[in-house]
Amino acid sequence: DCTISNYSNSLTSTCTFPDYWRSLGARRLLREEGKRRQDYIRDEFLQEVWRWKKEKGEEIYHQLKKLGASLDWRRACFTMDPGFSSAVTEAFVRMCDSGLIYRSESLVNWSCALESAISDIEVDSKQLSGRTLLSVPGYQKKIEFGTMVTFAYPLDGQEGEIAVSTTRPETMLGDVAVAVHPDDTRYQALHGKQCRHPFTNRLLPIITDRMVDMELGTGAVKLTPAHDYTDFLLSQRHSLPRLTVIGGDGTMTSLCGPWLEGVQRFEARERVISALREMKLFRGKKEHPMSLPVCSRSGDVIEPLLKKQWFVRCEKMAQKAIQAVDEGDLEIIPHFYTKTWKNWLTNISDWCISRQLWWGHQIPAYQVTLPDSHTDTEERWVWGRSESEAREHAAAKFGVSPNAVVLTQDPDVLDTWFSSGLFPFAMLGWPHQTEDLKQFYPNTILETGSDLIFFWVARMVMLGTELTGQLPFKQVLFHSLVRDKHGRKMSKSLGNVIDPLDVISGVSLERLQEKVTEGNLDPKEKAVAMEAQRKDFPNGIPECGTDALRFALLCFMWAVCTPDQAQTLHSFRSAICVLGRVSNLHLYCPQEGSKSLPFHSSLPPPEGSPFCGVDDHSIQLHLDIQNSVNADKQIIHLSQRREMLLHRLQQSLSQTRVPNYTEKVPEHIQQETGNKIAALEQELKSIENQLLALESMKKN
Repeated sequence: DCTISNYSNSLTSTCTFPDYWRSLGARRLLREEGKRRQDYIRDEFLQEVWRWKKEKGEEIYHQLKKLGASLDWRRACFTMDPGFSSAVTEAFVRMCDSGLIYRSESLVNWSCALESAISDIEVDSKQLSGRTLLSVPGYQKKIEFGTMVTFAYPLDGQEGEIAVSTTRPETMLGDVAVAVHPDDTRYQALHGKQCRHPFTNRLLPIITDRMVDMELGTGAVKLTPAHDYTDFLLSQRHSLPRLTVIGGDGTMTSLCGPWLEGVQRFEARERVISALREMKLFRGKKEHPMSLPVCSRSGDVIEPLLKKQWFVRCEKMAQKAIQAVDEGDLEIIPHFYTKTWKNWLTNISDWCISRQLWWGHQIPAYQVTLPDSHTDTEERWVWGRSESEAREHAAAKFGVSPNAVVLTQDPDVLDTWFSSGLFPFAMLGWPHQTEDLKQFYPNTILETGSDLIFFWVARMVMLGTELTGQLPFKQVLFHSLVRDKHGRKMSKSLGNVIDPLDVISGVSLERLQEKVTEGNLDPKEKAVAMEAQRKDFPNGIPECGTDALRFALLCFMWAVCTPDQAQTLHSFRSAICVLGRVSNLHLYCPQEGSKSLPFHSSLPPPEGSPFCGVDDHSIQLHLDIQNSVNADKQIIHLSQRREMLLHRLQQSLSQTRVPNYTEKVPEHIQQETGNKIAALEQELKSIENQLLALESMKKN
């Protein structure tokens, strides 16, 4: 980031440097004061979070300044600033007016820990090969997953039963039918019959549908439309009711009866199994490979819940984003991310933007109550840039006096990525035609981490094109991710984040540990993070200064890369040499296609030159330095890393070998797993080459 910013300034051009803030204030309040968000009234909670933001927000700017970022700090912008908030409201209203935003009742990904909906791309898919015990927020003991339970429903009016299998027996209280495949000979005599629910005495019809997998479980499927996406689709097709038996806080609802009401869902699972055993309806449990959806923000197991929420129609906007890349209007660097871009946007679903939180932009939509409509269950909604504008719209829409309308604003807030998606133009004063907007929009290049390709980049392109008629930038440059020595992403939830100021000035182990205790980690996660620090930094971090990396590069650098990557590096050759204090940058392309480059590919790195880094697991960097190299130490280090990578590769490959992998796992998860496997294989190949070179150097 700083390199592009400083390079732009050296050319007397201007670089805007978007930044946004996502609050961790709620977790701080729970840690320091033992209070949850719900223990406050809304205004009190927001005051606490604003106080914390003002206290901590300047730290980010201080870090950037120490790292040497040459920025126009007058343009520092926060998404909750009044001007930016007005832009968010304007975007929502315009998209509602055009029909791109709509309200609907549908299944959403729900985090019971957050008590909020989250978007599809905030859901991680955890592959389980069989029975696995996992920690879940809110539970003292680990919960069992990766098993399939089989139980029987007694037939109504005749002898016999129909057995069903499920990985989530607690949801059986919400079953409304049993489905079988019409060609399954085992159940042809039961078509159109009914079975009886053992706990609620409810009659469940036995229906037929070709979506049923005859080979899975018993071939008979329990249908719980309010808690399963496939069951929800079947309920639409067969006009089935939808019974919500798990509430937003993760406890069972009153529909389950007094014996389960208020019980946590995974504790209810054990009670249901015990009750089935007592009624002699339990038919067994076995290990079952499965994909477990987990909230990337809270670590909670996702619960599909039926909710009325606001959604963005994405299909047409996504097609425009694909077209922009196909026609060369938008360039994605490195180019191999283009396939990922197209695959995800081609299979995009509508985006749920409602969040049941208080910190954020409150949705500018209002539920309308009309005179004499208190017993009417129909929802009526309007939206507006202000409550007075919404009132005028309601009066015109429903043919009543404005004074007769009672408005209640939606308490939910917008997904943080909705406001972040507006950043390239909202930060410059949009919707007003400011001088900054005229001069700096659209931007030239966006540089960001590859992990934000869906969360942020795609949303910026879709919203920018829709609301301004222009792409927000011409190029997207994805940099590699900073990881810890174990290959994990830097994450506050893991406690492995390193403050760059600690690298510059140095820090003791004691101070590192203090920072973990001051953070918002769960006590168990805190203990793990502190133990990792003791192993990784037994003596703390020595003072390195801001120029540690630049001095390390010394004089000559070789980049072993693909022709596409070489072309990108060649474009930035001057900046790399100046800012990296590199005398010469050699670009070596071992693959075919280098002859088409507008410059000559250099010779390979000198034999035995130390390998110093990998960019996106695909660009190898080699340095020609004068100091002697401790080959034995490097061989040990590389051998250890090779063993770790081999283990991770086997884990990733095993995830792809679970039964019906391509049918059960979302395509973007398959793509991510494939990219991860390819990256691991390429790095392992690189390590083998380095080990050979080091062995050769030792012999010489």
